[in-house]
Amino acid sequence: MKRVFYFFLVCCLFSTNSVNGQDVAFSQYFSLPVLMNPAMAGTAYSPRFSIAYRNQWPSLGAGFNGGFVTYAGSYDQHFEKIKSGLGLWVSSDRIANGLMVSNNIGIDYSFQIRLSKKVGLRIGLEGSYTNKYVDWHQLLFSDQIDPLRGFYQSFRVPNNTQEITPSSFSKNIFDMGAGVLVFNGRYYGGFSISHLLRPKESIIGGNEASIPLKYSLHAGAIIPFKIRRVDDVYLSPNALFVQQKNFSQINVGMLLNVKFIYGGLWYRHNIRNSDAVIFLFGLRKGIFRAGYSYDLTVSKLIKKTGGTHEVTLTFNIGKNDNSLNPKNRKGILNCPEILKF
Repeated sequence: MKRVFYFFLVCCLFSTNSVNGQDVAFSQYFSLPVLMNPAMAGTAYSPRFSIAYRNQWPSLGAGFNGGFVTYAGSYDQHFEKIKSGLGLWVSSDRIANGLMVSNNIGIDYSFQIRLSKKVGLRIGLEGSYTNKYVDWHQLLFSDQIDPLRGFYQSFRVPNNTQEITPSSFSKNIFDMGAGVLVFNGRYYGGFSISHLLRPKESIIGGNEASIPLKYSLHAGAIIPFKIRRVDDVYLSPNALFVQQKNFSQINVGMLLNVKFIYGGLWYRHNIRNSDAVIFLFGLRKGIFRAGYSYDLTVSKLIKKTGGTHEVTLTFNIGKNDNSLNPKNRKGILNCPEILKF
Protein backbone atom coordinates (compact mmCIF):
# COMPACT_ATOMS: atom_id res chain seq x y z
CA MET A 1 0.00 0.00 0.00
CA LYS A 2 2.82 2.42 0.84
CA ARG A 3 4.52 1.89 -2.55
CA VAL A 4 1.27 2.33 -4.44
CA PHE A 5 0.54 5.49 -2.50
CA TYR A 6 3.97 6.97 -3.27
CA PHE A 7 3.60 6.16 -6.96
CA PHE A 8 0.15 7.73 -7.09
CA LEU A 9 1.43 10.81 -5.27
CA VAL A 10 4.23 11.27 -7.80
CA CYS A 11 1.79 11.06 -10.70
CA CYS A 12 -0.35 13.78 -9.11
CA LEU A 13 2.48 16.11 -8.12
CA PHE A 14 4.64 15.98 -11.22
CA SER A 15 2.17 15.62 -14.05
CA THR A 16 2.69 18.21 -16.80
CA ASN A 17 -1.02 18.94 -16.76
CA SER A 18 -2.57 21.46 -14.39
CA VAL A 19 -2.98 20.28 -10.82
CA ASN A 20 -6.43 20.10 -9.27
CA GLY A 21 -5.23 20.29 -5.66
CA GLN A 22 -7.35 21.28 -2.70
CA ASP A 23 -6.46 23.08 0.51
CA VAL A 24 -6.67 21.41 3.90
CA ALA A 25 -10.21 21.42 5.30
CA PHE A 26 -10.48 21.25 9.09
CA SER A 27 -13.47 19.48 10.60
CA GLN A 28 -13.46 21.91 13.56
CA TYR A 29 -13.19 24.90 11.24
CA PHE A 30 -14.83 27.20 13.80
CA SER A 31 -11.83 26.64 16.09
CA LEU A 32 -9.46 28.11 13.48
CA PRO A 33 -11.54 31.02 12.17
CA VAL A 34 -8.71 33.07 10.60
CA LEU A 35 -7.67 30.10 8.45
CA MET A 36 -11.16 29.98 6.98
CA ASN A 37 -11.97 33.68 6.51
CA PRO A 38 -9.71 36.70 7.16
CA ALA A 39 -12.79 38.74 8.05
CA MET A 40 -13.10 36.65 11.23
CA ALA A 41 -9.86 38.02 12.64
CA GLY A 42 -10.81 39.70 15.90
CA THR A 43 -14.38 38.48 16.38
CA ALA A 44 -13.21 37.55 19.86
CA TYR A 45 -12.43 40.98 21.36
CA SER A 46 -9.47 39.98 23.52
CA PRO A 47 -6.48 37.89 22.38
CA ARG A 48 -7.42 34.41 21.17
CA PHE A 49 -4.86 31.66 20.57
CA SER A 50 -5.65 28.36 18.83
CA ILE A 51 -3.61 25.30 17.92
CA ALA A 52 -4.68 22.22 15.99
CA TYR A 53 -3.47 18.80 14.90
CA ARG A 54 -5.20 16.90 12.08
CA ASN A 55 -4.30 13.37 11.00
CA GLN A 56 -6.24 12.41 7.88
CA TRP A 57 -6.27 8.84 6.57
CA PRO A 58 -3.39 7.44 8.70
CA SER A 59 -3.85 3.94 7.22
CA LEU A 60 -2.54 5.06 3.81
CA GLY A 61 1.10 4.72 4.78
CA ALA A 62 3.48 3.32 7.37
CA GLY A 63 3.07 4.72 10.88
CA PHE A 64 0.32 6.86 12.39
CA ASN A 65 1.38 9.89 10.32
CA GLY A 66 1.47 7.96 7.04
CA GLY A 67 -1.39 9.87 5.42
CA PHE A 68 -2.03 13.62 5.45
CA VAL A 69 -1.01 15.44 8.66
CA THR A 70 -1.52 19.13 9.41
CA TYR A 71 -0.28 21.25 12.30
CA ALA A 72 -1.72 24.74 12.69
CA GLY A 73 -1.73 27.66 15.10
CA SER A 74 -3.33 31.11 15.11
CA TYR A 75 -3.66 34.34 17.05
CA ASP A 76 -6.25 37.07 16.54
CA GLN A 77 -7.53 40.12 18.42
CA HIS A 78 -9.87 43.08 17.96
CA PHE A 79 -8.64 46.65 18.53
CA GLU A 80 -11.57 48.98 19.18
CA LYS A 81 -9.57 52.20 18.70
CA ILE A 82 -8.98 51.38 15.04
CA LYS A 83 -12.19 49.32 14.71
CA SER A 84 -10.12 46.51 13.27
CA GLY A 85 -8.95 43.00 13.94
CA LEU A 86 -5.53 41.49 13.33
CA GLY A 87 -4.66 37.84 12.93
CA LEU A 88 -1.59 35.70 12.44
CA TRP A 89 -1.59 32.02 11.54
CA VAL A 90 0.92 29.31 10.71
CA SER A 91 0.42 25.78 9.39
CA SER A 92 2.45 22.82 8.19
CA ASP A 93 0.99 20.15 5.90
CA ARG A 94 2.88 16.87 5.68
CA ILE A 95 2.17 13.97 3.34
CA ALA A 96 3.36 10.39 3.98
CA ASN A 97 5.65 11.10 6.93
CA GLY A 98 7.16 14.21 5.34
CA LEU A 99 7.47 13.03 1.73
CA MET A 100 6.00 16.39 0.77
CA VAL A 101 5.88 19.33 3.19
CA SER A 102 4.11 22.67 2.85
CA ASN A 103 4.91 25.30 5.50
CA ASN A 104 2.64 28.35 5.54
CA ILE A 105 2.33 31.68 7.34
CA GLY A 106 -0.38 34.30 6.91
CA ILE A 107 -1.35 37.74 8.23
CA ASP A 108 -5.01 38.82 8.34
CA TYR A 109 -6.56 42.27 8.71
CA SER A 110 -10.28 42.94 9.16
CA PHE A 111 -12.14 46.24 9.41
CA GLN A 112 -15.40 46.30 11.38
CA ILE A 113 -18.38 48.47 10.51
CA ARG A 114 -21.27 48.73 12.97
CA LEU A 115 -24.30 48.72 10.68
CA SER A 116 -26.51 49.15 13.74
CA LYS A 117 -26.41 48.38 17.45
CA LYS A 118 -27.32 44.81 16.57
CA VAL A 119 -25.50 44.15 13.33
CA GLY A 120 -21.80 44.17 12.46
CA LEU A 121 -19.94 43.86 9.15
CA ARG A 122 -16.29 42.84 8.85
CA ILE A 123 -14.20 43.06 5.68
CA GLY A 124 -10.94 41.13 5.68
CA LEU A 125 -7.73 40.87 3.66
CA GLU A 126 -4.99 38.25 3.89
CA GLY A 127 -1.40 37.94 2.75
CA SER A 128 0.45 34.63 2.95
CA TYR A 129 3.76 32.93 2.23
CA THR A 130 4.23 29.20 1.54
CA ASN A 131 7.30 27.05 1.13
CA LYS A 132 6.71 23.66 -0.50
CA TYR A 133 9.35 20.94 -0.27
CA VAL A 134 9.54 17.43 -1.75
CA ASP A 135 11.89 14.73 -0.44
CA TRP A 136 12.79 13.71 -3.99
CA HIS A 137 15.10 10.84 -3.04
CA GLN A 138 12.22 9.01 -1.33
CA LEU A 139 10.04 9.04 -4.48
CA LEU A 140 9.44 5.90 -6.56
CA PHE A 141 8.63 6.00 -10.29
CA SER A 142 6.96 3.56 -12.67
CA ASP A 143 10.17 2.81 -14.62
CA GLN A 144 11.75 1.51 -11.42
CA ILE A 145 9.35 -1.43 -11.22
CA ASP A 146 10.99 -4.81 -11.87
CA PRO A 147 8.46 -7.61 -12.66
CA LEU A 148 10.17 -9.95 -10.21
CA ARG A 149 11.70 -7.78 -7.51
CA GLY A 150 9.47 -4.70 -7.48
CA PHE A 151 11.01 -1.25 -6.83
CA TYR A 152 14.21 -2.38 -5.10
CA GLN A 153 17.32 -4.20 -6.41
CA SER A 154 18.50 -4.89 -2.85
CA PHE A 155 17.52 -3.91 0.68
CA ARG A 156 16.46 -0.21 0.60
CA VAL A 157 18.34 0.36 -2.70
CA PRO A 158 15.83 1.34 -5.41
CA ASN A 159 16.21 0.50 -9.09
CA ASN A 160 17.50 3.21 -11.41
CA THR A 161 15.08 5.72 -12.95
CA GLN A 162 15.19 7.87 -16.08
CA GLU A 163 13.34 10.72 -14.36
CA ILE A 164 15.31 13.97 -14.45
CA THR A 165 16.13 15.30 -11.00
CA PRO A 166 14.88 18.90 -10.68
CA SER A 167 17.34 21.69 -9.93
CA SER A 168 15.42 22.58 -6.78
CA PHE A 169 13.29 20.53 -4.40
CA SER A 170 11.37 23.49 -2.97
CA LYS A 171 9.10 26.33 -4.11
CA ASN A 172 8.31 29.71 -2.51
CA ILE A 173 4.78 31.00 -3.01
CA PHE A 174 3.22 34.38 -2.15
CA ASP A 175 -0.57 34.71 -2.17
CA MET A 176 -3.55 36.81 -1.08
CA GLY A 177 -7.15 36.28 0.05
CA ALA A 178 -10.21 38.30 1.08
CA GLY A 179 -13.50 37.82 2.88
CA VAL A 180 -16.60 39.40 4.41
CA LEU A 181 -18.64 38.54 7.50
CA VAL A 182 -22.05 39.79 8.65
CA PHE A 183 -23.31 38.97 12.15
CA ASN A 184 -25.64 39.91 14.98
CA GLY A 185 -26.44 38.27 18.30
CA ARG A 186 -28.05 35.17 16.82
CA TYR A 187 -26.88 34.70 13.23
CA TYR A 188 -23.81 35.03 11.05
CA GLY A 189 -22.85 34.52 7.43
CA GLY A 190 -19.57 34.91 5.61
CA PHE A 191 -17.84 34.51 2.27
CA SER A 192 -14.13 34.24 1.50
CA ILE A 193 -11.96 33.73 -1.55
CA SER A 194 -8.41 32.36 -1.43
CA HIS A 195 -5.47 32.26 -3.90
CA LEU A 196 -6.29 35.56 -5.56
CA LEU A 197 -2.83 35.71 -7.12
CA ARG A 198 -3.18 32.24 -8.68
CA PRO A 199 0.50 31.45 -7.95
CA LYS A 200 2.37 28.64 -9.70
CA GLU A 201 2.93 25.74 -7.28
CA SER A 202 4.93 23.31 -9.42
CA ILE A 203 8.47 22.53 -8.31
CA ILE A 204 9.48 21.28 -11.76
CA GLY A 205 10.56 24.11 -14.08
CA GLY A 206 8.29 24.77 -17.07
CA ASN A 207 5.18 23.36 -15.42
CA GLU A 208 2.42 25.98 -15.48
CA ALA A 209 0.24 24.46 -12.74
CA SER A 210 -1.50 27.22 -10.77
CA ILE A 211 -3.34 26.96 -7.47
CA PRO A 212 -7.08 27.20 -8.23
CA LEU A 213 -9.22 29.88 -6.60
CA LYS A 214 -11.03 28.62 -3.52
CA TYR A 215 -14.47 29.96 -2.57
CA SER A 216 -15.90 29.39 0.91
CA LEU A 217 -19.43 30.20 2.07
CA HIS A 218 -20.28 29.65 5.73
CA ALA A 219 -23.23 30.44 7.99
CA GLY A 220 -24.65 29.54 11.36
CA ALA A 221 -26.84 30.50 14.29
CA ILE A 222 -27.21 30.25 18.05
CA ILE A 223 -30.38 28.86 19.60
CA PRO A 224 -30.24 29.36 23.41
CA PHE A 225 -32.25 27.30 25.88
CA LYS A 226 -33.22 28.05 29.45
CA ILE A 227 -32.90 25.02 31.68
CA ARG A 228 -33.38 25.36 35.41
CA ARG A 229 -30.10 25.33 37.35
CA VAL A 230 -28.09 24.79 34.15
CA ASP A 231 -26.26 27.72 32.56
CA ASP A 232 -24.99 28.35 29.05
CA VAL A 233 -27.10 25.88 27.08
CA TYR A 234 -27.50 26.39 23.35
CA LEU A 235 -27.62 24.70 19.96
CA SER A 236 -25.55 26.02 17.07
CA PRO A 237 -26.42 24.77 13.57
CA ASN A 238 -23.63 25.49 11.07
CA ALA A 239 -22.93 24.96 7.39
CA LEU A 240 -19.82 25.33 5.23
CA PHE A 241 -19.62 25.11 1.44
CA VAL A 242 -16.25 25.04 -0.35
CA GLN A 243 -15.57 25.18 -4.10
CA GLN A 244 -12.07 24.85 -5.57
CA LYS A 245 -11.97 24.28 -9.32
CA ASN A 246 -13.75 20.93 -9.94
CA PHE A 247 -13.88 20.04 -6.24
CA SER A 248 -16.99 20.90 -4.18
CA GLN A 249 -17.75 20.05 -0.59
CA ILE A 250 -20.55 20.81 1.84
CA ASN A 251 -20.38 20.36 5.61
CA VAL A 252 -23.57 20.65 7.69
CA GLY A 253 -24.18 19.85 11.33
CA MET A 254 -25.01 20.92 14.84
CA LEU A 255 -23.08 21.81 17.99
CA LEU A 256 -24.66 21.44 21.45
CA ASN A 257 -23.15 23.28 24.42
CA VAL A 258 -24.22 22.48 27.99
CA LYS A 259 -22.32 24.49 30.58
CA PHE A 260 -18.68 23.33 30.24
CA ILE A 261 -19.30 20.38 27.88
CA TYR A 262 -19.97 20.56 24.15
CA GLY A 263 -20.45 18.02 21.40
CA GLY A 264 -21.59 17.88 17.83
CA LEU A 265 -22.39 15.87 14.76
CA TRP A 266 -21.67 16.88 11.16
CA TYR A 267 -22.10 15.31 7.76
CA ARG A 268 -19.65 16.07 4.95
CA HIS A 269 -20.57 15.43 1.33
CA ASN A 270 -18.42 15.98 -1.76
CA ILE A 271 -21.47 16.63 -3.95
CA ARG A 272 -20.73 13.53 -6.04
CA ASN A 273 -20.49 11.15 -3.10
CA SER A 274 -20.74 10.95 0.69
CA ASP A 275 -17.45 11.56 2.47
CA ALA A 276 -17.67 11.35 6.27
CA VAL A 277 -19.70 11.68 9.43
CA ILE A 278 -17.92 13.87 11.98
CA PHE A 279 -18.23 13.31 15.73
CA LEU A 280 -17.09 16.06 18.11
CA PHE A 281 -16.57 16.19 21.88
CA GLY A 282 -15.02 18.97 23.92
CA LEU A 283 -14.64 20.70 27.28
CA ARG A 284 -14.63 24.39 28.22
CA LYS A 285 -13.31 25.95 31.41
CA GLY A 286 -12.71 29.67 31.80
CA ILE A 287 -10.43 30.87 29.02
CA PHE A 288 -9.53 27.34 27.91
CA ARG A 289 -11.25 24.98 25.47
CA ALA A 290 -10.21 21.59 24.09
CA GLY A 291 -11.96 19.59 21.37
CA TYR A 292 -11.51 16.21 19.69
CA SER A 293 -13.25 15.12 16.51
CA TYR A 294 -13.22 11.92 14.51
CA ASP A 295 -14.22 11.72 10.85
CA LEU A 296 -15.79 8.36 10.12
CA THR A 297 -15.31 7.68 6.42
CA VAL A 298 -18.55 6.55 4.77
CA SER A 299 -17.38 6.47 1.14
CA LYS A 300 -15.90 3.45 -0.67
CA LEU A 301 -12.59 4.26 1.04
CA ILE A 302 -13.98 3.27 4.44
CA LYS A 303 -11.71 0.20 4.75
CA LYS A 304 -8.56 1.93 3.49
CA THR A 305 -8.18 5.29 5.26
CA GLY A 306 -8.42 4.80 9.03
CA GLY A 307 -10.67 7.86 9.34
CA THR A 308 -9.43 11.25 10.53
CA HIS A 309 -8.39 12.45 13.99
CA GLU A 310 -8.39 16.14 14.88
CA VAL A 311 -7.49 17.88 18.16
CA THR A 312 -7.88 21.61 18.86
CA LEU A 313 -6.93 23.78 21.83
CA THR A 314 -8.12 27.38 22.24
CA PHE A 315 -7.24 30.07 24.78
CA ASN A 316 -9.67 33.00 24.69
CA ILE A 317 -8.26 35.57 27.13
CA GLY A 318 -11.49 37.58 27.09
CA LYS A 319 -13.76 34.60 27.87
CA ASN A 320 -17.13 35.79 26.50
CA ASP A 321 -16.06 39.23 25.30
CA ASN A 322 -16.43 39.93 21.57
CA SER A 323 -15.86 42.61 18.95
CA LEU A 324 -19.46 43.83 18.62
CA ASN A 325 -19.99 44.11 22.36
CA PRO A 326 -16.73 44.63 24.28
CA LYS A 327 -17.04 45.16 28.01
CA ASN A 328 -16.41 48.90 27.71
CA ARG A 329 -19.51 49.39 25.54
CA LYS A 330 -22.97 48.81 26.97
CA GLY A 331 -26.31 48.09 25.34
CA ILE A 332 -24.97 46.46 22.17
CA LEU A 333 -26.04 42.95 21.29
CA ASN A 334 -23.49 40.12 21.38
CA CYS A 335 -22.26 38.29 18.34
CA PRO A 336 -23.06 34.54 18.13
CA GLU A 337 -21.18 32.41 20.63
CA ILE A 338 -19.69 30.30 17.84
CA LEU A 339 -17.74 33.34 16.53
CA LYS A 340 -15.91 33.83 19.83
CA PHE A 341 -15.74 30.09 20.54
